[in-house]
Amino acid sequence: MNIPPAQSPRPVLSVENLTVGFGSGWARREVVHGVSFHVGAGECLAIVGESGSGKSVTARTLVGLTGDNSYVSADRLQLGDIDLRGLGVRRWRQIRGAEVGFVLQDALSSLDPLRPVGKEIAETLRVHRRGTAARRRARVIDLLRAVGVPEPEMRARQLPHQLSGGLRQRALIASAIALNPHVIIADEPTTALDVTVASQVLDVLATATRRGTALILISHDLAVVSRLADRVAVIKDGAVVEHGPIAQVLGSPEHPYTRTLIDAVPSRRHRRARLSRTSSAVALPGDVGETRPAPVGTPLITARSLVKRYEGPDGVIRTVVDDVSFELRAGETLGVVGESGAGKSTVVRMVLALTRPDSGEVLLDGRPWSAAPEKDRRPRRRLITCVHQDSLNYFDPRWTVRKILADALPRRQFPDRHARHGRILELLRLVGLGEEHVERRPLTLSGGQRQRVGIALALAPRPSIIICDEPVSALDLSIQAQVLDLFADLQEKLGVAYLFVSHDLGVIHHVSDRVVVMKDGRIVEHGAAETVFREPRHPYTRQLLSALPELPVPEQADIMATQFSADR
Repeated sequence: MNIPPAQSPRPVLSVENLTVGFGSGWARREVVHGVSFHVGAGECLAIVGESGSGKSVTARTLVGLTGDNSYVSADRLQLGDIDLRGLGVRRWRQIRGAEVGFVLQDALSSLDPLRPVGKEIAETLRVHRRGTAARRRARVIDLLRAVGVPEPEMRARQLPHQLSGGLRQRALIASAIALNPHVIIADEPTTALDVTVASQVLDVLATATRRGTALILISHDLAVVSRLADRVAVIKDGAVVEHGPIAQVLGSPEHPYTRTLIDAVPSRRHRRARLSRTSSAVALPGDVGETRPAPVGTPLITARSLVKRYEGPDGVIRTVVDDVSFELRAGETLGVVGESGAGKSTVVRMVLALTRPDSGEVLLDGRPWSAAPEKDRRPRRRLITCVHQDSLNYFDPRWTVRKILADALPRRQFPDRHARHGRILELLRLVGLGEEHVERRPLTLSGGQRQRVGIALALAPRPSIIICDEPVSALDLSIQAQVLDLFADLQEKLGVAYLFVSHDLGVIHHVSDRVVVMKDGRIVEHGAAETVFREPRHPYTRQLLSALPELPVPEQADIMATQFSADR
């Protein structure tokens, strides 16, 4: 399926019948099949699809980064007057950055771990001989400030691992826009960002399009796409299955796959409803011997006046958590939301007793937890577990799923191999996996399967509390929907309580009973989820909600489509 040409008389970028494969001979595997599109100056074309759909391979092809083992063919691959087919390495280096800016999804692997981010951004300017050293330094600070990096002078001196995921992503975007290229290709540019920072990044990209830059936005987030794109192409299994004006595709999708993606987006219209068409309610496999939940409303976690300070690279001591208090009750979900740097992760570490507060305390089941000696905490650690953002980072890649889960089982309860094997199968069934996954290793699992194993790992010691630290932010929409449905099923059946930390307000609204809003290390608002989202009291909460992109309801989509037709 081809995408109609841009309205510009002469598209900045033209792609016709693009095919990309890897390997050779009988081992060759084609992953992009005859994709065509055009994008004009000042236009944003969104390419939407899930992992493995071919959207990122398409993006990398446009900047000559498919690799030596790839096969690329196209009837047309044109950037302005430049034919991109068959270019050499040296020519591509001249084009990347100057003519085409590329924003990768994984900032940590894209930035030099041994070079301060300021020097990394300045390197783009230096290679293309833009300005003096002093002007480049000033430009770097301006770029960091433009993409919403706080204290840009200090951040420019930091190494990538010293920045949060959101700050690293913003530094990468600053590098991509440094030379004001004719085309920007942004591959999932807001995936790791909180809503207000994502809004700032989208504003930066929107400003670029208003200045005449063509933008190709690669994303699985339809809400982000709806805010920025003029046209959208939905790609599945390497081929475009639907395309058109953004209002038309989101308001009246023709392809079932597009409808599945739209239905998977958490929204106010179907809070707490099932999001996935493919997931079904979890059935407990017989008597799994789970700990019976305490009565709903009993405090399991009590945080009292938590304070934590750290010394920065400039020698200044900063308070990152300031007088934070809350309770997590049995059987409920407490959502914690805030921007990068708000103190969410530090609070999580204190609740897990991995970081000791400078003042204040955490109680577990009414008894000292953060202040207790580790020898007293150790027998109780099974009561509180964690599901992380990317489980792959917490698995030994050499271990099978069997060994990963067996390592978390209490030896006294499961003393022999037969008992452990039975419990492992129960855990896998709880999270929607089967016996065929037992001998698999993490790298052979999909992202959704790995996250399910991560949830099984958290369930292994039969906890009362699970800390969910950005557990779905790295997942595609349909996989995210399945995992959120799974969390709901497990809570209903096991009575487990969740402390659910996320920068995604749509997810927080969907899963939470109560919500805590954090800013600059402090709680600025808390209350029932419906109340906080419907009637926010604090200006910062209102700012967060105003920055939240949402899919238009059908009536809005009809109006947008009518306006689009009238404009044409």
